[in-house]
This record gives sequence, structure tokens and C-alpha cells, in this order.
Amino acid sequence: MTECVIFGGLLLDKYFEIEDFPERGQDGFINNEFEYVGGCSVNMAVTFKNLGGEAHIVSYVGKDGIGQSIMKYMTDHQLSTRYIVQKEGKTGYCMVLLEPDGERTFLTKTGMELDFSRDILSDGLKGIKYAAVTGYYLLNNGVEEIIGVLEDFHKEGGYILFDPSPLVGSIKPNILKRMMKISNMVTPNTSEMDDIMEWIDDEKIVILKRVNMVVQYMKKTIPLIICL
Repeated sequence: MTECVIFGGLLLDKYFEIEDFPERGQDGFINNEFEYVGGCSVNMAVTFKNLGGEAHIVSYVGKDGIGQSIMKYMTDHQLSTRYIVQKEGKTGYCMVLLEPDGERTFLTKTGMELDFSRDILSDGLKGIKYAAVTGYYLLNNGVEEIIGVLEDFHKEGGYILFDPSPLVGSIKPNILKRMMKISNMVTPNTSEMDDIMEWIDDEKIVILKRVNMVVQYMKKTIPLIICL
């Protein structure tokens, strides 16, 4: 069985269905609400499992109610908890405002998922050759340690996929540069690609030439190799 590690973080998505946004300072109504265990990492892990592999998400979660719900979800869905560790503190959540046409607006309260220590990788990623990294996780308090782990993984021949995420513009430029340098594949959408291109200079063009990129445009996904 093929295994991969996902540097993503776990939290709870709290959905609120609304008809439309009220004017600023005015009132509106919530039509319905529901919750899911969320984060890009869960979507990746479930997809990888459906394809016959096993994915190990890297994340701290709190010992609070949300953390307990997340651990139960992982167990119920037979998803790996090898690199998920509970500790004292609050688990993050994301408030998702869902409009009738499916458009979503996100507001996140971060928590334990934005902590990191090499100790969480109890076996040092032994036997794992593939890694996926979300841009959200590079906003982590321990981002220097995360990049260090990934650089070591890359040196050992590991294959890395980097999903920049809508907050790619908030990643520290030096961290983003190091991440791009070790990534074998980068999967931005068109707006994320614009944010990445903003920090290109002559040195960074060399990095982008080496990376296979997939740009998701509207409902189509087209492969693109950057050759500038």
C-alpha cells in the first residue's frame, strides 16, 4: 500500500447557510447550520484512501470537545492518526458562510492545528516517500521546523506536492521560496498563481522552471509547465 504524509492541520468547519450578505452594520438571517470535520488535509486524506492508499495527517488537536469530535471522526472513517496528537488547548474552527449558489466565505479561528514540533513525527516519516503540504500549514507557529523537516525529506528523495491555498500571499516570502524550491508539483488555482507570480525575480524564475504546476481554471484542470 502506498503511503503519504499530509502537512495540513485539522479543525472543525461550521457551516451557516445564508440567503445573501446584509449591508455592513445591518441584520440578516441564517437559514440552516451544520458541522463537518474540516481542513484541506481531511479532503486529501479521504481522496487518497479512496484511491487505495493510506494518508497520515500531521496535526495537533486540543483535548476539548472539537478535538474529541475530530478523533472520533478519524477513527469512525478508518483514517490514520499516526501523526495526530492531542494536547491541552483549544482546537481551531472555521466559520463558513454558504450562499445559495454554493459560494463560500471563510473566517477561521486558529487553534492547536497551528502548532508543530518534530516530536509529532514519532517515527521520522519512516517508509514514506510522498508528502502533501497545504499553504495554510505554512502559517504555522513552527514553520521553520516544518520547512526543515520537508527539506530533509526532499534530500532523501521524497516527492512533495504543494497546494498553495488562498492565503499563499500571507506566507513569509523566504518560506514560500524554500517551499517552491523543494516541491515537485505545485497546484495553485488562477488567483493563487497570481500571488505566487508577484514574488518572482530572476532567481525565483529558475525555481519555477523546475516545478510541474497544475492550474485549475474555472471547471477545467490543465497541466502547465512554467518556462519563463
